[in-house]
Amino acid sequence: MIAKTAGAGKQTLYRWWPNKASIVLEAVRERCQLEIPVPELGSVKQDLLEYIGNTCRLLNGSTGKIIAALIAEAQFDDEFSLLLDKEFISTRREALISILKRGIEQGEINDCKNLNVLSDFCYGAIWYRLLNRHAPLDDEFVQHIVEILVS
Repeated sequence: MIAKTAGAGKQTLYRWWPNKASIVLEAVRERCQLEIPVPELGSVKQDLLEYIGNTCRLLNGSTGKIIAALIAEAQFDDEFSLLLDKEFISTRREALISILKRGIEQGEINDCKNLNVLSDFCYGAIWYRLLNRHAPLDDEFVQHIVEILVS
């Protein structure tokens, strides 16, 4: 279906991407880069609210279901798991860490905190809610995450 919609043959697609999940991953990565830019609003707390809020809003739609499916696929395909980490998870973490670093430089975040752990804390909570669907990825959730990050 992807090849037909693109007006290309399957051989052409698989020359660039090893499987369907890789094609979908690239589309999701591009969409996230466009819809979840790294904000610079003057306050790191506001930047975090904007960045994490945009992340959760995007995940509440069809993109969230697609990302959940990609995460599931990664559990069964080691090669795709590495690609998902390299092309999506790591880039999203780096974007968040850049905001957190700015927070330390501006004195809004305690500099003794481990930024990798803070990023994992934030995304871990988001992925947990996305995958388990036990609670919403709403503005209240975003507020709580940001309050913990800047406390």
